[in-house]
Amino acid sequence: MAAEQITQTQVDLIIVTATITTGIGLCANILFEWYKRQNLKTITRRHIATSLIADLEAKNDLINSRLYDFKNFETNDLENYSFVYFPIRSNYFNVFESITDKLGYIDDDILKKNIITTYAEIKGLFDSVQALEDLSKQAQQLLKTPDNEKYLLLLATNHRFYANKILTQMLPNVIGKMNALENDLKKYLKNL
Repeated sequence: MAAEQITQTQVDLIIVTATITTGIGLCANILFEWYKRQNLKTITRRHIATSLIADLEAKNDLINSRLYDFKNFETNDLENYSFVYFPIRSNYFNVFESITDKLGYIDDDILKKNIITTYAEIKGLFDSVQALEDLSKQAQQLLKTPDNEKYLLLLATNHRFYANKILTQMLPNVIGKMNALENDLKKYLKNL
């Protein structure tokens, strides 16, 4: 039996077929990897947006529940002044801090900037509330010592200044920014 000879044309055909098959496989693999990365980015973006929305809603609930105690707060009567404050003992920024390294996945630069600036404003508000607590604790210490009316009046004046600023300027500004950011995140999430 004679062995069949493979002609040069057949070899060329095998090489061309192998090259085309490999090329198609490579292209398919590249497209699949690109799709996986895009899908992972979309999943990460959804995670960031839903986490921040939930965090903003929780902060809004917290602020509204504490705001009730401020409703009847008299800030003008320094003689009978009440040093109202809300202790801040927890880190209320765990969610934000856990995703800050992923903010680069947000492909909307304006939204990214709004996230960062809004959380800076919230932090500033919480720091101001902490300052109220510090003034209140100083006042509590002064109440234990005699002849301190002059210092208590000074503390009451400072406390009143911070409380008024928080209630009339900072709080409405922060709540407005929080609500706007929450709406922007919901729109972003809808468009993913």
